Amino acid sequence: MPEALIETAIGLFFVFLLMSLVSSQLVEWIASYRGWRAKELEKAIRAMLHDPVIQNNIDKEALILANKLYEHPLIESLARPGRKPAYIPAGKFALALFDVLLTAGTEASTIGRARVGLEQIKNHLLSTLPAAAEVELVELIAEIQKLIEDAKAAGATNETIASLSLSPRLNEEFNAFLRRYSISLSTLNALVQPLIADSDLQLNQIFNAVIQLARSRPQLSQLVSSLFSSMDTYLAQGESRLAAARRTVEQWFDDAMDRTSGWYKRSTQLWLGVVGLFLACILNVDTLSVATALWRDPTLRSNVVDQAQKYQPVGDESSLSTPAEVAQAIRELNEALSRDLQLPIGWKTEFYKLQPNESCVLLPQRSGDVWGISTKNGCMQLKEALPNQNAGPLAKLLGLILTAIAVSQGAPFWFDLLSKLSNPRGSGGVPATSVEQSKENKADRVEVVRAGS
Repeated sequence: MPEALIETAIGLFFVFLLMSLVSSQLVEWIASYRGWRAKELEKAIRAMLHDPVIQNNIDKEALILANKLYEHPLIESLARPGRKPAYIPAGKFALALFDVLLTAGTEASTIGRARVGLEQIKNHLLSTLPAAAEVELVELIAEIQKLIEDAKAAGATNETIASLSLSPRLNEEFNAFLRRYSISLSTLNALVQPLIADSDLQLNQIFNAVIQLARSRPQLSQLVSSLFSSMDTYLAQGESRLAAARRTVEQWFDDAMDRTSGWYKRSTQLWLGVVGLFLACILNVDTLSVATALWRDPTLRSNVVDQAQKYQPVGDESSLSTPAEVAQAIRELNEALSRDLQLPIGWKTEFYKLQPNESCVLLPQRSGDVWGISTKNGCMQLKEALPNQNAGPLAKLLGLILTAIAVSQGAPFWFDLLSKLSNPRGSGGVPATSVEQSKENKADRVEVVRAGS
């Protein structure tokens, strides 16, 4: 009796494993088609950056940092054109965020950044710009150089001068020049950052940007400030202040992604249950009927257990990309359960010949109504291929729901449980099935009779 119970459980768990594998493929296909991962990632990043939920009456160009982050070349290159990435490495997130923070909340630029940026534009981009750009560029460089000379005359050091902000008028002229000749801030940052060798100077520029950000986004400014204040661990390891700041941001991003993965997993588990119920209904995989059949039929049970013991999981299940592949996966699952395992699943159609006082309707309401679809051959009805005579409608519904709940646990859960149950003693061979055991006992009895005669 215990052996038969274990074999029934093994057979049932094997059915759940096969159902879960196909359901996981279907959910993955739906997630890819709907872009769930990319949407969850974007939602998490917006929550991290405290981007406003209601974006009315705000300067979107200045305040919606997630938009700027996704427009950054480092992030934009992670997805196909027109789509957003489903995964962002922590290192690229930190680098892109630092670039974005330099102009967050305001387009104010420091003297050092503007001076180096204009020189880089002159050296690398001037040949691609109209002739009038050269005149404007020379004038801007001259004005910024005058600011530098005045600051030096006042006794300021080079580092202090580089971190000073431009005057409002000069800052507006500088940004107007960039807009007029379609030079994006990300392009400017890409030109400037490699030439700012002093990491402390770069970090000071970011600190200045955070101070500017505090006027419009106090929550985000406080968050970034608290992150930068927790750099002591990395500084103690001998890293520069800028490297320590990046490591801190990377750790913050990884922690947030761990939480996001948990949310996504719970959402996926719910969808596994929904898809599992769909498959259970269209294939008629009823847990109660399958368990009953396995329990009552030793030959069926032996066949299913044998298939379960021979089963070898594939490392990476092939992904589904088209509705045709989805339909094919469902057909293969149906064949595996009904033809290979010979389980009592599936549906069949029958034609019922209506009597004079009967009518064929989908929703019977009167005594003469018969459930089905009216055709020229009679009332077409959908019935179980191998009906369980002892199961009523409520038992059938419960069986289908139990299948869906089992599928929602996921394929790894059932594979691990199946592996443990198939070899409960942890060593040696798998116990013989009840049919094999009965054959062995019969053979032993025959040998005893022969010996006695």
